[in-house]
Amino acid sequence: MTLFNNCVVGIIGLLIFLAMAAVVYIKQVFWFDEPVLAFFAHYRTPIRDVFFNAVTWAGSLYVLMPIVLAGIFMLKKSGFGDRALFLGLGFGGAMLVTNILKRLLGRARPQFFIDPALLPLDHSFPSGHATHITALMLCLLILHHRFAVPGYSVTAALLLPLAILVALSRVYLQVHFLTDVIAGILVALVWVLLLDCYYWKGPGI
Repeated sequence: MTLFNNCVVGIIGLLIFLAMAAVVYIKQVFWFDEPVLAFFAHYRTPIRDVFFNAVTWAGSLYVLMPIVLAGIFMLKKSGFGDRALFLGLGFGGAMLVTNILKRLLGRARPQFFIDPALLPLDHSFPSGHATHITALMLCLLILHHRFAVPGYSVTAALLLPLAILVALSRVYLQVHFLTDVIAGILVALVWVLLLDCYYWKGPGI
């Protein structure tokens, strides 16, 4: 993808997100959000609960923040300060934007099929877990394409199925609506791609 294509995809993603955010602000819940939660609630089992409770941690800041900070440190120590800054801005910016949007939109967590006492205390839209792991995956993918770093492509490829599982886990565990995780993915996509458009000079990816 070229810088132009990244910008186009980023802008399209932004428009889709804004449309979703407008619906959330007015109606709070999309028509398919509750049926999707009901589907996952119907198929919950103790074994699946253990699996998805473990998987969901892969999108947590407690897990990803140390990894990102280690990556920034290693890049900077190796003399790649521009890459370290891109990783920090890509991940940290997406995280910050998500937290701001949660407070601005104020969507409550789903309470259809779960005890409200088990829900996180913050707001629901967008999903922070989905944002975090998607942002890291995109940052590594872009760094690989720009600088042909082999390890980044492998890591990004491994993060893709993990990101999907993390997104599913948030809905399966009933702590997010499906539209929350879609929005989280879009926030990461828009932020990282538009950052890529304005950060680098020279050939696009």
